[in-house]
Amino acid sequence: MAGGPIGACDSESTMRPIEQAIWLIESRLQDAPKLDDIARETGLSRFYISCLFAEETGTTLAAYVRARRLSEAAKVLLAGAPNILDVAIGAGYGSHEAFTRAFKAQFDLTPEELRARGLQQPLQLKEPLRMNATQHRARAHLRRHRTRRHSAAMWPIEHGARRVAAPAHARGRPASVVPAAG
Repeated sequence: MAGGPIGACDSESTMRPIEQAIWLIESRLQDAPKLDDIARETGLSRFYISCLFAEETGTTLAAYVRARRLSEAAKVLLAGAPNILDVAIGAGYGSHEAFTRAFKAQFDLTPEELRARGLQQPLQLKEPLRMNATQHRARAHLRRHRTRRHSAAMWPIEHGARRVAAPAHARGRPASVVPAAG
């Protein structure tokens, strides 16, 4: 991709973890970016980057990568690629059948149907995500004001519960609740 992915910064160190994850995915889309690599390069655990990505973007990391790779494959097919198997392998699929199943699940038509029809029917391609400060602030606001089902505030004090300070790695999350010592 010429000039880097949309929304990429000059320095990876100034990017938030989600922006960095998107940048890594987009810059390595042809090489099938792995969760382990994204977690290592963002400095977060696999679990945390997965949860954070889903919360901030509304889609899982794996679903985003799959949709982006299939969207790029659809563009190649629309441009007239002669061999669907070559496109499938380029998109990271080991067989024509696996690619066709994933393609049909994503776009509700097979690669063969797409080539035959062209753009007669609109195709919902997944374009690169753009994370700007406004989106981040809106999502942060929603996270702060969302009622958490098991937050410490929901446990009545008269039932013997007390709040415990959250460990350093969980700051910003609701405090844990444990039974009061007898």
